[in-house]
Amino acid sequence: MTGTYLGVADAALNAAITHLRQRSYTHSGRTAAQESVLQHRVGALWETLERTRQLAYAAGRAGDAGDSSALPALLSSKSAVADTAVQVVNDAMGLMGGISYRDGNDMERHLRDVRAAPVMSPTTDLLRIWTGRVLLGQPLLGE
Repeated sequence: MTGTYLGVADAALNAAITHLRQRSYTHSGRTAAQESVLQHRVGALWETLERTRQLAYAAGRAGDAGDSSALPALLSSKSAVADTAVQVVNDAMGLMGGISYRDGNDMERHLRDVRAAPVMSPTTDLLRIWTGRVLLGQPLLGE
């Protein structure tokens, strides 16, 4: 699931980037990609997505290596991706404006898909409880 939601968020960000590169203002001839505030927003979204991607990769590497400390990272990677995916898709839609809300636009599907991320089992809340239990030395599944 982590990889799926990373992929959806990545697709949404790439769609917004493509849109901003192509969107031009008739009064100035400039593209939306030339606006510093939009450059900043894209940079911040990329940073958020990449930080979360690296958590998932590090968790996977630690798990594959049999690292005894991998469990909190593995549990947290899906919950972090769920939060990040929702944020990235929402913000990418904001960057694209009304066009992203049109019927049949890929962003409509991306938003629907990522809204499921926090509630797909195990839910984000449950993963955070389990992470806390592991870190506090408590039984993962309770007593």
